[in-house]
Amino acid sequence: MKPPLVGALAVLFAYSIFIVAAGVITALNGRFWGLPLIPVLGGPAHAGLVAVVLGVGIFGINVVGARLGPLRSLEFELAEMVRPLMGLGPWPLALASGVAEEWVFRGLLMPFVGLWLQGLVFGLLHWPGRSSLWPWTLWTIGMGWLLGALTLHAGALWPAMLTHVLINGLSLSRLSRLAPRSLA
Repeated sequence: MKPPLVGALAVLFAYSIFIVAAGVITALNGRFWGLPLIPVLGGPAHAGLVAVVLGVGIFGINVVGARLGPLRSLEFELAEMVRPLMGLGPWPLALASGVAEEWVFRGLLMPFVGLWLQGLVFGLLHWPGRSSLWPWTLWTIGMGWLLGALTLHAGALWPAMLTHVLINGLSLSRLSRLAPRSLA
């Protein structure tokens, strides 16, 4: 049975607000506080390759990690949480979240608070309020630091956006295919 569209549309609407707000702030400043869209270091092809390799590689680490005993139940719990949001499929949500979160956390917040604090804030805001999901929150803090470092290295936001969209899209695709846990 396909999930209802209401949850998916609500999440996409919320991310759209983030994207519009970040766009207005960026337009007022003319830049991402010093970060151009096209990277300076290594050129666009190099940055794109790094983004794709990181995105697919991190997804692979997630898949291998999910095979470990304690993390297996974490994967099912995450799947149960995202299932109601899959009414439009995983990729619209992945695109909206990857672009909005990179723009807000790495493009707007990181220049003011630095690499380490933006990653911490990013991860803590991803905590879903369940103590059983603290390993996912710690992982997300690390991803915030990694995506911040990628942004600084590339000198642009789009490589981190691409990496983030790939991680989310592949992960949401996998989670949406997991069978619900039996209540027995």
